[in-house]
Parts: sequence; C-alpha cells; structure tokens
Amino acid sequence: MNVFSLVATAFTASAAAVGLLYLLCYLGPRWAAGYLSIPYAFHVGRNFGGPGLDFQTVIYETLHRRAGNDGVHHGLVLDQIAWFTVAWLGLGWAGAGLLLAVLLVQTASFGERGLGFVLATAWLAIAVAAGLLVHWVPAPLLALGAQLTLMGSALLRVLAHGCEPVPPLVLDGTTRFRPLDLHRKLIALPFVGYVAELAAGLPFRLFPPLVHLVSQRLGLVPRARIARAEARALAAAIHHDGWEAYPVTRRLFTWVPGSSDPHPAA
Repeated sequence: MNVFSLVATAFTASAAAVGLLYLLCYLGPRWAAGYLSIPYAFHVGRNFGGPGLDFQTVIYETLHRRAGNDGVHHGLVLDQIAWFTVAWLGLGWAGAGLLLAVLLVQTASFGERGLGFVLATAWLAIAVAAGLLVHWVPAPLLALGAQLTLMGSALLRVLAHGCEPVPPLVLDGTTRFRPLDLHRKLIALPFVGYVAELAAGLPFRLFPPLVHLVSQRLGLVPRARIARAEARALAAAIHHDGWEAYPVTRRLFTWVPGSSDPHPAA
C-alpha cells in the first residue's frame, strides 16, 4: 500500500467517523455530551439563521478562550480550501458549485449585511482558490495534500484544546468546566476530539462564527447579531457558572442536575 492509498483510506475512515458523530449528536446527545463539548452545536439547524450564528459565536468564545487555541483555529481557512478541493475532485464543478450555493444561503440566513458581504467574498475567494489548485496541481497529488491538510489540521486543533478546561459532563455529571485531570475517559478523548475537530472544520460549522469574530476585531460593527464583547462576557459567565449562565444552553441542558460547585474551572 503506497502513501496515496494509505492516506485516502485514513481519510475515508475519518469521514465515516464524522458521519457517525453527527448521527450520534442527533440520536443520543445526552450520551454524546459525556465525550463532546456540546453535541447540540453539531445540529445542522443550529448553524443557520441569526440565532444560530449567535449560538455558535458564544460557543466558539466559550471553547477557545486561550490565545494559542484561538490562534490555531484561525488556520481553518486552509481547511475550507481543502474541503472545496475535495468536493471539486470528487464531484466536479457541480459539487463545488453546490457547496458554494449552500454556504451562500447560510450566509444570507444570518441577516447581517456587513458580515454577509465579508463572508460571501471569503467563500467566493476560497472556491476560486480551490478551482485554481484543481487546474494547476495533478489530481492524485492535490487529493493527498487536501486530505493531509484536513486530518493534520484537526489533530493540531485537538492539541491546542489541551490548554483549555475540560467541558462540562466529560469528567463528571455537572454543567461546570473542569481543570484537565487524570480520568479514564482521557484514553478515548483524543480520538473523539480528532473526529469532532474534523467535523467542526466542515465549511458550515466553525468558519462563519470565526469570520464574524475576526471581522469585528477589524472594525466591522454588527447591527443585528451578537457583538464580540457580549459573546466574550457570556463565555466568561459560562466558565464561572456553567451552562446555566447562557439561556440557550440552559434550555438545552435542562436534563442535567444543577451544580453548586464553588470551585469552577478558570
């Protein structure tokens, strides 16, 4: 087995695991919450519309508070080019065009004109970049590069998350963040984290809220959607008081007994 077939097999298995993860987040979110940060963020409907963008923005700020972790996730732009490349190689221009159309519909659903222009421009630029790569680079070599980029990027993001507190429900039955500690689940978490990061790198997931936050750092002021300062304040409250501090997650996790832990993770 040569390197091309080896990488292709690993990527196919990873993609299948991503599909299984999304299925589990729908069919068994309570079980998945014991291994994932927040399975509800993987529900497709929670990635569309204005409230969906607000939700994903708050969750992004909550799970990426450390500068190093946040910085690593800015590399998601390379993942987007790689996903478009995979779509182009697998389904031709029609596949890439369909992906672009879905992302533009998602962008319009946010109802934020300034962000919509920035994000639509970014998607068009990414699609063009992928198209140029397909035109210039031999298909086997390009497929290898795209697959390695996606898998390597997911692994890097998993490592970056190591500097963050452990999300609620992973180490115990409460809605509080915990400091990283020895636990039997730590054996499975790296693999689950890799699959989750690969899934979160899909074009409709983390990239739009990331662009929403970065555009605000560069001076764009949102008119209808959540501001970065508000998202950061909610993230800080969640880390201090648990999922109950944010109305959306409070409703999603009503099935979890409340915690009165006086020592939440920083």
